[in-house]
Amino acid sequence: ARKENSVIWYTSLRRETAAKLMKAFRRESGIDVRGFHGSDAALKSRFVGEWTGKKAGADLLQLTDPGMFADLKARGLLRRADTPNLLKVPRWLRDSGGFWVASHVVTAVLAYRPDRLKPGSVPRSWSALADARFRNRLIVPDPAESGPAFYWAAAMVRLHGWNFLEALGRNAAAVLPYREAAGRLAAGQAWVSGGLSGEGVWRAVRAGRPVALGIPAEGVPAIPAAAALPEGAPHPIAGAAFLDFLLSPPAQRILAGDGFYPALPDVRAPAGRTALNRLRLLQLPWERTARSGEKFRRRLGRSLRAAARSGAMFPESPGVAGAPRPAGRRARALRVEPVPAGPVRGGAHPCGGFGF
Repeated sequence: ARKENSVIWYTSLRRETAAKLMKAFRRESGIDVRGFHGSDAALKSRFVGEWTGKKAGADLLQLTDPGMFADLKARGLLRRADTPNLLKVPRWLRDSGGFWVASHVVTAVLAYRPDRLKPGSVPRSWSALADARFRNRLIVPDPAESGPAFYWAAAMVRLHGWNFLEALGRNAAAVLPYREAAGRLAAGQAWVSGGLSGEGVWRAVRAGRPVALGIPAEGVPAIPAAAALPEGAPHPIAGAAFLDFLLSPPAQRILAGDGFYPALPDVRAPAGRTALNRLRLLQLPWERTARSGEKFRRRLGRSLRAAARSGAMFPESPGVAGAPRPAGRRARALRVEPVPAGPVRGGAHPCGGFGF
């Protein structure tokens, strides 16, 4: 790989973490990495546009929407990632045909402001977010903006139905891009949020921000942050070497140090985060869900945003520290069937594998 002295990496990974990985790889291999950052949709669009113009630009493509790789694979734009470390990654974190593999896992979690909620009013399930006490105190991510938010919303629909997603929208003070939601919660613009980046909340807690992370009884959506090797890449050998490095223990520890769950089971979870095999994981069939297409993605976002616009704006909410009950008509709580709590060792939630 030393004959190729550079790698071009298209990634939606946060810039600070990506910079640490690029520096570590350069120190180990002597190969420079140029990172191009953007959203999943923007990176895929750029990648496909370059390929259509017969000018491949990326040596490694990494997205937090594994379903997007189904389309790229079907078009013949990816090659198998036959790297030494790939087989060390659990099967559920890699494509059965070897066309993509996750370097880490992104989780969509429930988060809240412990300084604003009484201990007894902290939500312990996703279903609790539809309660009237959270009217105008909820922030949710826009599923049309990112892969993790899309799969979180899809999981909520499968667990509790479309009415539940619309009830979340009615309670929402804002429906925001995925990367903004955690910051808004930490800034006090809401008191509770669903579907946030687990690693983002972890970093906010470590920075001393007044937020806390909750583990809902129904389970936590876990999304592979997948990487793939393009066909016709300008530096195919160096690109494969960089992918193998991302799956190595040193790179996995860098990811864990920034709050991400590592893909290698032998590398410890981030300090203070519950290990993946102790969580009830909600896993979707990524390719089948992605094939539901943009129409389904837009419907998810529309359901949340339309409900948020039509929801009554209460000045305060019951169940909140020091808050009076709102006057006027109260929102009706949405009834949902509870899902038994408890960890599932090494497996998925019973709804894992559902499709649309």
